[in-house]
Amino acid sequence: MSRGRSVYERFERYAHKNFAQAAAKYLYDATHIRKVRHPDRLAYSIEVLAPYIGRKALIDIDESVMRKFKEDRLEGKGKFRKPGSAGTVNKDLRILRAVLNYACRVERWIPSVPLIRDMKGPAKVAYPLSLLEKNRVFGALPEHWRNGAAKFALHTGVRKSELTSLKWEFMEPFDGKYIFILPEWLTKNGRSRAVICNSKATEAINYMRKSQADRPNELVFASRRTGGELKNVLGTWRTAWRDAGMPDGAGVLKGWNNLRHTYATWLMAAGVADELRDKLMGHHSSDIRYNYSQPALEQLFEAAELITDEKLIGGVTILKSVSMGN
Repeated sequence: MSRGRSVYERFERYAHKNFAQAAAKYLYDATHIRKVRHPDRLAYSIEVLAPYIGRKALIDIDESVMRKFKEDRLEGKGKFRKPGSAGTVNKDLRILRAVLNYACRVERWIPSVPLIRDMKGPAKVAYPLSLLEKNRVFGALPEHWRNGAAKFALHTGVRKSELTSLKWEFMEPFDGKYIFILPEWLTKNGRSRAVICNSKATEAINYMRKSQADRPNELVFASRRTGGELKNVLGTWRTAWRDAGMPDGAGVLKGWNNLRHTYATWLMAAGVADELRDKLMGHHSSDIRYNYSQPALEQLFEAAELITDEKLIGGVTILKSVSMGN
């Protein structure tokens, strides 16, 4: 009986704790203790949630309380100037659930976490590029993007976070070619992996070396303005996407990640085996220090090189899951 009373008294003691207080602790933990890669995304979701539940007691947050936020976020009303997709709303709801879980399991301010459902809506589909479409979009990019970051991303399939954090110290030569060894903290699955550079990716690396000749930087693809990480990747890409007259419907993924989808599609079109394709994409650990002999690496380089053959890739028909129209 005394134990039950002490538990009750504990939660009663913290009944006044609100979302803003829990979010501040969660964000500090994520940034300074766990050191997540992109705390700015967490901070953004917390910022958009704050006007709706910032002062709300944690114990009072539930599905009904979040209804107004969901509606405004989805329809572009209230605190939001433009509508968001179901996927955008759900990103914020995932951060909300993470904060509530932290308050419950770490701080023990609330006895349980309420069920807060995701929004349902039409899923956006990837838009892998044909060679002609790639030439249109790349032609609309600034020269240093076209010859540097975008070219490298297309020919290696690296994720945006991997690209913007890529350092020269990760690079290792291999038989006249280049490999980048990504550390565990940088990859999505938390495993070190090798990024194989085909001849086109190597051209992008050499372009960046030349562009940094007078201003060396530890980052391979640094901002030309600040010298720090590239920040306007999505904005630059989407501007080029629009200027190239690419599909702009609500169901189309128009972001940078289409380069990764294109890389995977071109590898498939070139007849690269599933196992090799998975390793090139980083779906499995491909750290050369532990997993690959020289013949195996040579096989990966040969596979990656296939997509540089424009006659091969140019003759491939890529079926789209979305309308070609704007």
